[in-house]
Amino acid sequence: MATIKHEATAEQQQAAKSLQDQHLYCRTYGHNWRPLSEQESATLFNHIKWGTAIGLQCETCEMVRGDIINQYGQVAYRIYRQPDGYSIPQGETPDRALLRLEYIQRRNLTYRTGE
Repeated sequence: MATIKHEATAEQQQAAKSLQDQHLYCRTYGHNWRPLSEQESATLFNHIKWGTAIGLQCETCEMVRGDIINQYGQVAYRIYRQPDGYSIPQGETPDRALLRLEYIQRRNLTYRTGE
């Protein structure tokens, strides 16, 4: 198999390689959101007394997203709570192409080694 080349800084390449598998998957293909209960959603926004709180948690990486929906159905406020190991310093974030290449490399290694 030919080596695929991609323009990226050393920091971006290292950031992609250092991600845990579940974080790499979500950064590459998106989160698998499931709704939190009304009570769990409300605890995300104890400081906000208006709107409707909607909480979601990714079943793959455990990222939490909270939205406050206003009376017009618009997202008025959004927060994220990242799981440990998910964050990448600004300027070192790999683009999706590099993340896909890292995902493919890991998948192929797992397939070849049977891990």
